[in-house]
Amino acid sequence: MEKDNLKPIYNDTFQKRSKPKKSHRHRNILITLLISLILIGGGSYFWYVHKSSSISSYQVRGAMITQDDGYVDFQQLQDSRIKFVYLKATSGASYKDDQFENNYNRVSGSDVQVGIYHDFSFTTSAKEQYEYIVSQIKKESGTLPIVVHVTYYQGKTPNTDTQGKKLARLLKMLANHYDQDCIVWASPSIQKQMVDPFVTKSKRMLTSDKLHSKRSDVKFIQYVGKDKLRINRKSSNLLPAVFNGNTKEWKSYSK
Repeated sequence: MEKDNLKPIYNDTFQKRSKPKKSHRHRNILITLLISLILIGGGSYFWYVHKSSSISSYQVRGAMITQDDGYVDFQQLQDSRIKFVYLKATSGASYKDDQFENNYNRVSGSDVQVGIYHDFSFTTSAKEQYEYIVSQIKKESGTLPIVVHVTYYQGKTPNTDTQGKKLARLLKMLANHYDQDCIVWASPSIQKQMVDPFVTKSKRMLTSDKLHSKRSDVKFIQYVGKDKLRINRKSSNLLPAVFNGNTKEWKSYSK
């Protein structure tokens, strides 16, 4: 009888001691799976962040061009899938970009869409700036909405009430004359201080080091981050910009 009792006790003891080993293996498997999921999730997140901060991830890429860029080969831009350029035309009521007409004529021979932009002046009236723009660009207003660029001189903030109202008047006169929409190009802080309180109808071009915006009125982003445009498979010093939308939406912005 004693021998018969020993056998069940031994088996039961062995089984009880074996269970922790099985549980330990399960725990190791779960930890391994959890670490794998974290690594996969983290990798996917960083891939998404990199992709969203890459100019090449945008379907519609462009550049802001001035006389300081020298000779620009627009056919090369077209071959590099650059969809648009904005040419600097005028500033204030007395300055015209030296390369504006040359650039405008040459880009017109390519499939690259073209727009023009004006540097807003705090020291001249809306009427003076409007008359100067019209006298200099004449009918060469491009196929994209006219852009008015606003930046503070040497970081000094002007009277935002006075200048915001003047900006609104200039935009209205340009839109009526050219029968085109206008866009205000400025940094987020200037948009908030001087543009948003006074300009309600015009869309926005945002200066940013991030290639995304939750604002529905932001149609372009002028990018100032580390990434560069690739022209002819090489990094370019042209000031990059992207259209904040897809190809279908882009078509509504070109004539």
